[in-house]
Amino acid sequence: TASLLAGVGNVTSSNKQGLWVTQASGTVRLAARVGEAPTPTLSSFSIFNSETALNGQARHYNSSGNLIVTAGFTTGVSGIYKIQLSNLTMSPLVTTASLVSGISNSTFSAFGNPVFNNNGTVALGATVIGTGLNTSNNQGIWLISANGTASLRVRTGQTNADGTIYKTIGAPVLNNKGEIAFIGSLKTGTGNVTTANDDRIWSIGANGTIQLIAKASGSAPDLTGAVFESFTQLAYPDDSGVIFVATLVVGTGDTTTTNNVGVWAVNASGATKLLIRKGDSMTINGAIKTIADILLFTSASDTLGATRQITSAGDLVYKVRFTDGTYGILETVQ
Repeated sequence: TASLLAGVGNVTSSNKQGLWVTQASGTVRLAARVGEAPTPTLSSFSIFNSETALNGQARHYNSSGNLIVTAGFTTGVSGIYKIQLSNLTMSPLVTTASLVSGISNSTFSAFGNPVFNNNGTVALGATVIGTGLNTSNNQGIWLISANGTASLRVRTGQTNADGTIYKTIGAPVLNNKGEIAFIGSLKTGTGNVTTANDDRIWSIGANGTIQLIAKASGSAPDLTGAVFESFTQLAYPDDSGVIFVATLVVGTGDTTTTNNVGVWAVNASGATKLLIRKGDSMTINGAIKTIADILLFTSASDTLGATRQITSAGDLVYKVRFTDGTYGILETVQ
């Protein structure tokens, strides 16, 4: 994306923002421009914007070079649109004029930050309006297949078999198998949910099955007596399970403020394992160093759209700060 210099050619403050792409031939082409292409007139668009807690994976492009953007038009319609790299056509995937799959007599009113995989599938959080809908049941995650078929995967207000009810649903991550993961919370007072254990991570299989990955106040695997307090980052590689960064409750197990953050991963067999923890020590060039901070799934301001620190196998590379003030780059192979 770039902003043109106003006053040069036909550029004004209302049409200076655009999106350019490099095609396979090496030719740089204009794909979209506010105030002009396409028809009807584009009034706004956003792409390569980061998503809090989901900085680890690309969201808006796939291996074919195709893109998805959140766009608004002067007609008042807004939505999620796909840009085909080969011919630069912009086509709607879902808009505020679309009927909502899975919720009768409703339409979309707002969209969250979408995510696009290499198979052309899109996952997105959205808000809907309609009869019987309110702030307790009007948000969800939808999966849109490459052929445009949409399906509701999870929704606030939805009741689970154990009597718990989804209260909040965060933005999704999506891998190339069509599997989703998200951070959310349950309504307190339903099931055995309290304010201490309402925050959780779930995955949604390609077949729609929802599975709990971790929960606040739940036992932290590989740590005796320690329990999770909150979850700060999430990723879902293709060939292993969910990877997440979590904070532990100080005073549980051996947890103090110097070792209360760690990285866990669900392996191929479904077991959750601790990969690395603040406070861990290692020998580097003969010197023992202790980790003070783990800088994983951090974003870079000019390249927010790119996957940076994770492979499809779930291997990680990341920066750490040691207690002596030095830094290092570490690799964790699952």
